Amino acid sequence: MPNSSRSPAGHRSASIGEQGPSRLGVRCFWRFLVGAAATGGGSWTAIEATEHIGDVRLLEASGALGLAIIILGAAVGGLVVVVLFLARLVGRFSKSTLLVDAADSPPDAQLSTTLIDDVQTAFDDENWAEVIKIGTVLSRPLWLLGKYRLRVEIGRVLEAAAARAGKTEQQAQALIDDLGWTQFCLGARHEAEGNITHGIRLAESSERHDLVAKGERHLSGIALDDGRLQIAEQHLLRARQAAARVSDSSLSAETLAGIQVNEALLNRRRGNLEPALRALEEAQETYRRIGDHDRAVKLYHFIGEAQLSRGDVAAAKDTFRRGLTESKRSARRDGILKNTIGLCLIAKRENEGDLAQRLLDEARALGHEIGYEDLSTDSISLA
Repeated sequence: MPNSSRSPAGHRSASIGEQGPSRLGVRCFWRFLVGAAATGGGSWTAIEATEHIGDVRLLEASGALGLAIIILGAAVGGLVVVVLFLARLVGRFSKSTLLVDAADSPPDAQLSTTLIDDVQTAFDDENWAEVIKIGTVLSRPLWLLGKYRLRVEIGRVLEAAAARAGKTEQQAQALIDDLGWTQFCLGARHEAEGNITHGIRLAESSERHDLVAKGERHLSGIALDDGRLQIAEQHLLRARQAAARVSDSSLSAETLAGIQVNEALLNRRRGNLEPALRALEEAQETYRRIGDHDRAVKLYHFIGEAQLSRGDVAAAKDTFRRGLTESKRSARRDGILKNTIGLCLIAKRENEGDLAQRLLDEARALGHEIGYEDLSTDSISLA
C-alpha cells in the first residue's frame, strides 16, 4: 500500500513558479476569501456574544468599532490561510519530483495537475475522508467527459485512502469502476480483471449487491470483447443473481437495465439481432423512466449498431445522428466518439469516401484524447 511519501497514482507536483502566476493567483485568492469569510463570521459571532469590552460597547448605533474589528479579523484570517497554503506548496515541492511542467501544459493538463495535487495533498495529510469525498464526486463526471486517464490516476489515490480508512464500499466501487472498467477501456485488460474481481469480493463482504452485479457485468463485457461468449454468459447469470438482492427499486431498475444491455450485446454476437434490438430499446426506455439521461444516451450507438447489423441503414443513420446530438448536449465524449464512428461506417457504405475519412479522422483525434488507440472502422464496439 502506498505511503505518504509517494502517490498511489504516481504523484505529479509543481513548484510555486511552475504553477503559473494566474493559476496560483486564483488559488490564493479563493483561499483568502474562504479564510476571510470564516474569520469575519467568527468575529461577528464573538462580538454579538460579548457585546462590550469594559466600558466600550462594540455594537453601537454606528457599529464602526465592531465593523473595524470584523474587517481586520477577516483580513488577518484570509492572509493566514494564504500563507499556510503557500508554505504547504513549498513543503510539497521540496520533497517531490516534477513530472509535468504545468507552465508548458495545455489547460486540460493544468486542470488535471491541480486536481491531482489537491487529492494528493489530502492523502499526504492522511485526510482519508476528504480524498474519498473528492474522488467519489469526480469519478462519474470524469467518465462522462472522457477523462479516463485522470479518472484512473485519482481512482488510485481514492482506492488507497478507502483501504486505509476501512471504507470497504468506496474501495470496492473504485476497484470496479475507476480501476476496473476504465482500465479495460485504456487497454490494461489483465489489471482491470484483477481489480474488478477484488472489488466484487469487497462488495460481497459489505452486501453491496448492486456493485457485485456491476462487477460481474463488467467481467462479462471483457469476456465478450475476447470472444469468450460462454464465460460472458456465466458472468451475466451471476450479475442477475446479485441484482435480485438489490432492495432499492430505482437502483434495482438501473442495475437490471445495465445487465439487459450486456445480454443484448451477447445476443447480437450470436446473431440474434431482433431480441438484441428489443432489449436495447427496452433498457433505454428504463433509463428514461428512472431519469437516468446519461445512460439512456449511451445506448444510441448500441441500437444503431444493431440496426446496421440487420441491414437497416436508414434507421441506423438516424439513430447515430440522434446519438451524436444527444451526446454532444450531454458532453458524453464516449458517445460522441462511437456515434461518429457509426456515421463513418454508414458513409463508407454509401460510398462517400471523403466524408468517411473526415469522420474517421475526427474519431481518431477524440479517441486519442480519451485513451482509445488504433481506431479503425472495422469495429465500433469499443466499450
